[in-house]
Amino acid sequence: MVGMMVSGIMISADVFAFLDIPTTMLGRRLHMLSTSWGFVLMAIHVGLHITALMQKLNSKMKNSTFEYVYYFILVLLVGLGIYSFVNLRVGEDMFWVNDFKLKMQKNIGSKLALYPMPLLVIGTMVDGKVNWLLAGHSGIIGHDRVMVSLVKAHYTNKGIKETKKLSINLVSEEMLLIIL
Repeated sequence: MVGMMVSGIMISADVFAFLDIPTTMLGRRLHMLSTSWGFVLMAIHVGLHITALMQKLNSKMKNSTFEYVYYFILVLLVGLGIYSFVNLRVGEDMFWVNDFKLKMQKNIGSKLALYPMPLLVIGTMVDGKVNWLLAGHSGIIGHDRVMVSLVKAHYTNKGIKETKKLSINLVSEEMLLIIL
């Protein structure tokens, strides 16, 4: 728990800005390591308490329909925990096996910006039909506004002007791997 707190302070550029601690990859790695171990230790701790809770319920609900409902819920929770552990690759984070998550990140400080420039899928309705456009130039103007730069000749502009609506969709890495 101390590791999570210290590494959290090390990587916080906004909350603890007055400390003037530079955000480093070491801080990020320590945070990934300590949080993954913290989650596993908390799961074990909760598991130990669930055993005591189930024993109390078992004595009160012996041979009751609710007894099976509680066991079913417990099995679902354990299954969800195992699924999440595997799906989120917590085991890799526990032993620094995978640095990929950290290599994808770059500290640019506290800025209202999207870096690197992500590919956006802009959607709107043009003449009553759905229209999609890939856009590569965008930015954050404020906490409630974004900017998308489109060439005037794009057909999509007609729909945006008519409906005064558009959707902005960020393409995830997983989607790119499927498309490519």
